[in-house]
Amino acid sequence: MAVTVNQLCKKCNQNYGLKAVAGFNGFNNLVEWVHIMESSNVGAFLRGQELVFTTGVMNNTGRWLLEFVKQLDKASASGLIVNIGPYIPAIDTEVIEYCNERNFPLFTLPWKTRVVDMTRDFCTIISQSINHDTDVSNAFKNLVLNIGNRENQLTSLESGGFNRNGSYYVICIGSRNSDENLDDKVNVLSEQIAKAISDLYCSFEYNGCIIALLYKYNKLDLEAFCKDLKNHCKSKSIEISIGVSSKIDGMDKKTKGFEYAVSAYNMAVKRDFYCMFYEDMDIYKLFVEVSDKSILKDYYNEVLGKLEEYDNEHGSNYLEFLKTYLDNNASPQLVSEKEFIHRNTVVNYLKKIDTITSMNLFDLGVKVKCIIAFAIRDFL
Repeated sequence: MAVTVNQLCKKCNQNYGLKAVAGFNGFNNLVEWVHIMESSNVGAFLRGQELVFTTGVMNNTGRWLLEFVKQLDKASASGLIVNIGPYIPAIDTEVIEYCNERNFPLFTLPWKTRVVDMTRDFCTIISQSINHDTDVSNAFKNLVLNIGNRENQLTSLESGGFNRNGSYYVICIGSRNSDENLDDKVNVLSEQIAKAISDLYCSFEYNGCIIALLYKYNKLDLEAFCKDLKNHCKSKSIEISIGVSSKIDGMDKKTKGFEYAVSAYNMAVKRDFYCMFYEDMDIYKLFVEVSDKSILKDYYNEVLGKLEEYDNEHGSNYLEFLKTYLDNNASPQLVSEKEFIHRNTVVNYLKKIDTITSMNLFDLGVKVKCIIAFAIRDFL
């Protein structure tokens, strides 16, 4: 968790005469620390997400500042504050144009301002923000995982601005391949995009995924967040899936939101979707509400277990043939056309399945049972 450029500079611009010059669309960049730099050898000193100060003492050419900004941008710095004075009397137009094009925040600071005072205040704000956000995120994590005292956790979340009676969404962000851990960059992107919509955001890691709490979001905000996160990740060759809970009213119901988000994420991965909303999960929502998932497994085995066992023993594929049959409105003619086999062959396959399972696949009730069993297989 980190403070944004906008949050940080709002608290200090009146005291120090800080003025925003360019890169306004990047003001939601996250800031983990501040750094004073005069050397153009940026890569040796920065890790990324630093807000950099410079007096330009090394400015011995007309294009020094532009090249300096480009190096900072390449190093994923959060922004630049230029101390206007004898070394850099003004910001050139080409620097401003570059920062606007790259959404790289650029500020000016009067020479009379003592940079040491400002950096000290910035570091204090960042440290306090990190500690506060960590406490709030831990409270959120403990609340949804039913750890510790719920009232204490609700109080901690309220201290962070999260109204216990408000409306929320819980989201689960993970790799499109559930066997892979999520790239660390996604955590930064998620927080940055979320804070462009609302300053209130908290998250924690769970089984290789990010679980995040989104407050004061409407449906359009939610869709915009998911789309922006997908596009940013795709631009960095990161494939993600997102599960989104239904809207949860009241902080004390976050456990349900967590379950809904994780279930939606798992379904998104199985269907190879980038995003799945819990409200769009249809019959699978019923399975989420079944607390003892062994009941679902038992139902599947009762309906389709014999057929799966027969396929495993004989190397046949009757189970998937049955799925194809049901997916095509239980129509032998449609299956015949799709699989390029004679209609009588389809009927013979169905009779064979009848024999193996002792079920009449031409009976509507049996078809419904099989459809539910396949849905359970997809869910588990």
